[in-house]
Amino acid sequence: VTGALDLKEDLKRGEPLRQELKGLLQQSGASLLEASIAVEQLRASAFGEKWRETLARLESNCGLKGAAITNMMVRFSALLAFPPARIDSVVKTLTHDIGLPAKSVRYILTRRPSLFASNPEEMLAVRALLLSYGMRDKQIKVLMNTSPGILGVSAVTLKAFVHTLGEHSDLEVEEIGAILRRCPWIVTLDLKKQVRPALEYLGMLGVGDVSKVVRSFPQVLALSRSRQVKRVYNILRELGL
Repeated sequence: VTGALDLKEDLKRGEPLRQELKGLLQQSGASLLEASIAVEQLRASAFGEKWRETLARLESNCGLKGAAITNMMVRFSALLAFPPARIDSVVKTLTHDIGLPAKSVRYILTRRPSLFASNPEEMLAVRALLLSYGMRDKQIKVLMNTSPGILGVSAVTLKAFVHTLGEHSDLEVEEIGAILRRCPWIVTLDLKKQVRPALEYLGMLGVGDVSKVVRSFPQVLALSRSRQVKRVYNILRELGL
């Protein structure tokens, strides 16, 4: 009950802020409908101390207009809770340090606004790891465009994933890098509940070359081992892979 009352009070206190934000978004080019949907459920706690400046930085530093910002807020309601300095640092990391063109940065941040919650130093650490796994700079930029979520993965998580794959197979780090280019989302799988059990089950099935299976069908790491892994293994055998 207390939690429900707190939420109601938070929403009530946020009403004047929501109305002001709705007007600012419309001034920036968003339609009344887009602006209304974006601010509808925002609590007072979703507005940072300098939210107006943060909003202005999204326009000036990222080149984003009202319609794009409303889409970002629907995806990530905490967008305006971040200080302007965080907008600056993330944009600087993507453009200056990583070397992405402004158009790509706008595309990436629009698709994955939660990247503003990521530490820019972690982004650079992940990029350095991808380089060490045999990816070229151009390939990494393409990967960031097609799968921006890779920028939100921590370096610790990425290293642990690569270590686990190497531990349970004969895959070299460069081969794992090539697999990540094809299926970057697999790095977000739970190592204990998904990746290790899948690899161990392949061993229980008598797979002589686990590396070959993972290389041919990396999605096998996300399958339930009781039925799906065995089914994929049988299909791959029939194909002579």
